[in-house]
Amino acid sequence: CDAWYNHKAMCWDGTNKIMYIPFNYNQCVYHPGYALNSYTGHVLAIKVDVDNKSLVEEADYTYVLSQDDYVSGFNRVTYIGDAIYALTDFPRELYSFDKTTAEHKNVLDLR
Repeated sequence: CDAWYNHKAMCWDGTNKIMYIPFNYNQCVYHPGYALNSYTGHVLAIKVDVDNKSLVEEADYTYVLSQDDYVSGFNRVTYIGDAIYALTDFPRELYSFDKTTAEHKNVLDLR
């Protein structure tokens, strides 16, 4: 996840004081003679409460990116209006989510 070393991977909604952080969960299950990989992309929405000095999880925008092929996972995130957008590097795709419900809406292939 680029957010570990590049602050530009994250997105800040100053009006609502919400920080959007892309990250990925990769799981490998080993079986005799083969392994199954699952790659899941996440965008974690964290509400920043400055007055109470607290962070509260608002939403987790999640999508299973692949069950077998390697993918880079979500590397960048932004929002426009009521939509959250997450970008992968490999393959180059843009995923959209409803900002309110966290429902996955669409995938745009940018290759």
